Amino acid sequence: MKLELTVGNPNEIIPVKPGYEDFFEELMKLVRTHNLDKQLGEELKRLALTFPAYYDLDAFDILSSNQYERSLIGKDASGWEAIIMTWRKGRQSSIHGHPQFAAYNMLKGRLQLEIFEDAQGDGNITLVNTLEIDENTGLYAIGESNAMSNHIHRISCLSDISYSLHIYSDDARKGFTYSV
Repeated sequence: MKLELTVGNPNEIIPVKPGYEDFFEELMKLVRTHNLDKQLGEELKRLALTFPAYYDLDAFDILSSNQYERSLIGKDASGWEAIIMTWRKGRQSSIHGHPQFAAYNMLKGRLQLEIFEDAQGDGNITLVNTLEIDENTGLYAIGESNAMSNHIHRISCLSDISYSLHIYSDDARKGFTYSV
């Protein structure tokens, strides 16, 4: 069953987080000079995995009762955004979909990624793969344009703390959530 996710104002443009302007500028340079294809995915993955060499991940060590914490690095007027997610052991996201481009880059820790498929397009999903993602691993998915049901998945934290960098072609909060 597919449900629409509405969190905050997904159309709000937020300035780049101070101190991260160079990273976000490089990300947007890649997006503006490449087609939305595998080459762009590889370039964005390469850039994302350099993040811990230049930035202190402990700056994102946020304690809360939420399933995970979202720290927006930057969001462009075109919709592209970069987010650091902070995860604690045993916490997980809902099962949800994303916009046309979605990238997950494991910076520290270990996560489990369960990938689902909506074969009939009716919201009835099936688990098709489970991956464990370690540090220095980047994954991306390219789906249909103008759809928020691409790359349906759930993320669970397997280590005491994990940090992941997510890059999306549109506001991830617009994505659909699913129940099984």
